[in-house]
Amino acid sequence: MEQCGEDGPKAIAEWKALRERLRTLGGSTQAVALLNLRQDAGFLATTAGSLPFVLQNPDVFADLSLTFDDLSKTVDEFVTVPFLRNFIDTMCIFCGFPAKGAMTAHLLYILERFFEETAAFSVPIGGTCELGNTLQRGLEKYGGKLQLNAHVDEILIENGRAVGVRL
Repeated sequence: MEQCGEDGPKAIAEWKALRERLRTLGGSTQAVALLNLRQDAGFLATTAGSLPFVLQNPDVFADLSLTFDDLSKTVDEFVTVPFLRNFIDTMCIFCGFPAKGAMTAHLLYILERFFEETAAFSVPIGGTCELGNTLQRGLEKYGGKLQLNAHVDEILIENGRAVGVRL
C-alpha cells in the first residue's frame, strides 16, 4: 500500500481504521457463536455460555446485526482509495463475492486469521481453474466423462448410491 503513490499514506490509514472497526465487529462474533444464533426463545439457551463475555462487553450486541450485513456497508464508511477497495474485493474471493454481496461475518474470520504470523496463503499452481481441471482429469482417469449443458434422463443408483447419470 505504501507504493500507491500519493494515496499510499491514505490507504494505510484507511486500512488501519477498517481493521480496527472489524476488530470491534469481531467482538460480537466472539460473544455469540454464529451457529448458536436463533430467532426463537431457544436463543437464550444456545447463547447462555456467552454471558460472561457479554457482561464484560455489553456493547457487542449493538454490532451483531452488522455481522450479517453486506461487508460493503462497513467498507464504504472507511475506504475511498481504489487500490484498497480492489484489495478488499480480492480478499472476499474466499467468500465467493466481492465486498458488495459478501456477509461481514465471513470476512471477519478470514481477515483476522490472514494476518497472523503463522498464516499461509496457498493458491494452486496454475490458478484456481486448475481445481476444476484436476477434478476432470480424475473423472476421466476412472472412465468418467464430463459433459456440460446436457440434459440428464436418469440418475443411476447402485446399492443406494448415485454412481452416474444417463444422458
